[in-house]
Amino acid sequence: MVVPVTFYRDVVEGKALQELMVAGSRTDAAPALVVDLDELSCVEAKVYGLTEKGCTVVCEQVHLLKDEIGLRLKDVETMLRGKIISHSGNEAQISFSSNTSEPVEKRREVRRRVLITAVVCSRVGRETLRCHIVDASKSGCRLESDQLHKLPDEIEISVPKLDMPLVGTIVWRSGDYAGVSLNWPLSEEAQLKSSNERIRPEDQAAEKARRRARGGAFGVR
Repeated sequence: MVVPVTFYRDVVEGKALQELMVAGSRTDAAPALVVDLDELSCVEAKVYGLTEKGCTVVCEQVHLLKDEIGLRLKDVETMLRGKIISHSGNEAQISFSSNTSEPVEKRREVRRRVLITAVVCSRVGRETLRCHIVDASKSGCRLESDQLHKLPDEIEISVPKLDMPLVGTIVWRSGDYAGVSLNWPLSEEAQLKSSNERIRPEDQAAEKARRRARGGAFGVR
């Protein structure tokens, strides 16, 4: 059986995640990384009451999250797009309901000034450099470095605390700056594999080996 939900598409431990999908509150929590899609900041959090409609996120830095977020759960390959609908203390209520309004034109998006040290590398070669992200929006960001000319157009950006790279394309260059269009690993209408669907042992072993090599906030499993 496949349960259609607004959720991630690639699940390594489907049974474990399905058990998290509950109606109402629960006393246990799932570790998660929450990314502010406007400012590229990332915080570690606990997720409670996870359902196909939403969840509660708890962390001391919840006030740093603005509006739209990407929620990354342990053992899930991509992130779930969510919207913060309310704050209370160190808690935020997240809705997974799809936004049916017309998308904002990229040129009209608000660019927020940030200063994030990031590691940028080529998607196909070995070029790697450390640079700064100096502004960001939901669709992209601006990089600053005097070595940007060494990078190809297709890149991956690693930001602090987030244990997966962001795929991007350099769309313009000017001196020490470059504009990047981001391809967020977000899912709007994904499917969660039920506990009746077994992940092939060889696939699970390969995925865990890849995660060990990459490491991250969730540690080595």
